[in-house]
Amino acid sequence: MAVLFRPFFPIDEPRWVPALRTALEDLDFRVWPDHGDPAQITALVGWEVFPEDRTMWPNLKAVLSLRAGVERFLASPHYPPGVPLVRMIDPGLTEGMSTYVAGFVLRFHRHIDLLETQAATAIWEFDVPLAAQGRRCLLY
Repeated sequence: MAVLFRPFFPIDEPRWVPALRTALEDLDFRVWPDHGDPAQITALVGWEVFPEDRTMWPNLKAVLSLRAGVERFLASPHYPPGVPLVRMIDPGLTEGMSTYVAGFVLRFHRHIDLLETQAATAIWEFDVPLAAQGRRCLLY
């Protein structure tokens, strides 16, 4: 019974591996590509599934998504059929997504995209954004 971490981003290993090793110290924890015997892998942890994940792990019991959403996993043709998908719920993840969304709302509210285009073309047109109270972000 082994857990395999599949880093996707170059920054994954130094940020995640020590924490995962500590949290999973009682388990056989492995880091891709050093997976050993594929039959021993019972759980995958990562940001994405890859083509070999569909058939390479004959005893796979679960996949843990480190993403905020699981749509990318569920839509993947590489997802192993019949294997439960576990999503992480974490206050830091929620805060990160909230900040991300707020940043994009402010980007469009303050017309940053227009300013970037004007800066790139050196053609400036005066624009006064609406006050925040005069804007709606979501309609129910």
